[in-house]
Amino acid sequence: MNYLFVTEFVEIHSYKRTKLMQGGGVHGNAILSVFPLEDIIAGTHAYQPYSWEGHISQPRRGGRAWVGASIVTPDGVVRCYSLHLEVFCGIAGRVNQLMEVMEDAEVNYNNGIVNQIIGGDFNTVCHGFFRYLPITIHSLPDLKMRWNTMGTSEQQWFQTNVFNEPVNEPVLYDDNGDVCQILPIARRFNDPFDIDVDYTFSIIWQRGKIDWILSSHLQVQDYHRGDPEILGSSGLSDHLYLYVEYSI
Repeated sequence: MNYLFVTEFVEIHSYKRTKLMQGGGVHGNAILSVFPLEDIIAGTHAYQPYSWEGHISQPRRGGRAWVGASIVTPDGVVRCYSLHLEVFCGIAGRVNQLMEVMEDAEVNYNNGIVNQIIGGDFNTVCHGFFRYLPITIHSLPDLKMRWNTMGTSEQQWFQTNVFNEPVNEPVLYDDNGDVCQILPIARRFNDPFDIDVDYTFSIIWQRGKIDWILSSHLQVQDYHRGDPEILGSSGLSDHLYLYVEYSI
């Protein structure tokens, strides 16, 4: 087995944490493969809209990061990325972070590596209770965006405006007042799951598809998600896993 891992955060041991959530370890993003990995890239996102060191109950040191590699299979090369977008921000913050990954995807696509996979926790939760959660709001442009997207979920917004060709190109402003650019390469990716039915996260007042597996030029042979009945009950995760089988 070949693998790579990039650390996002060191979990700080703190009196702020409960016994169950006590720190001391690290977490991050990984890629595992039975085939060789080449052209590895890993980095911390340039755009970090939230500092976790001061979090009220889960203080962490570090920042959101992503990792990518080309997997050399007998049938061809597949470029893969693993990422975890920030939860404590608005839509524009997550678009900014995703576009950083898309920049590398575009370079590889233009160099002939068109078979690509981008997967991870996108934290597309800016709807319902989270839409006006104070800890996630950092600027007036962000607050305006939340108001303008009333009536739609964030996963619907991503599908319509990032991965599909929108009727009207959205104008997004980040917390600094700068325009977020959605790269055309994003429209080459798709996720096989139903954005409304196949939720991967659910609590009493919030539900959504926050985990994504995007691909370009690959043929989906099979896909499914974890059983919603066991969501959170095992204590292992508050997410449902996603499984996709592709052919080149």
